[in-house]
Amino acid sequence: MTDDITPIQSRIAKIAEDERLLNSNRKSALEGRKAQRDQEKRTEDADLAKLGMARNRQMELNAEKERKFQDAQRREGEELVNASREIQSAYAAEVQRRKEVGEVLQGKAAALETRLRNIKAERPS
Repeated sequence: MTDDITPIQSRIAKIAEDERLLNSNRKSALEGRKAQRDQEKRTEDADLAKLGMARNRQMELNAEKERKFQDAQRREGEELVNASREIQSAYAAEVQRRKEVGEVLQGKAAALETRLRNIKAERPS
């Protein structure tokens, strides 16, 4: 009976060795794929972090541009208000000057009319 088992034992040992080798190769392949995927995940995470930083930087730049725009708008508004006030002030001063000149001219015209009447009155007709 021993003679019948010996060839089978060597076949069983060969099958067991082949199975161990296949399992070892399978385990190595799984570990390789897992390591590769882990590296891909690290790369993806790094890329996402870079995008996040770029997005944050862009938001900061946009906020700064908006602040500068608002400051420029405010300054222009203040300049327009100041120019309007200057125009109103100059207009009021011009109206006042013209009123005073008109009063002076009215006074001179009245004086000339009075003088003319005096001259006409002094002349013998």
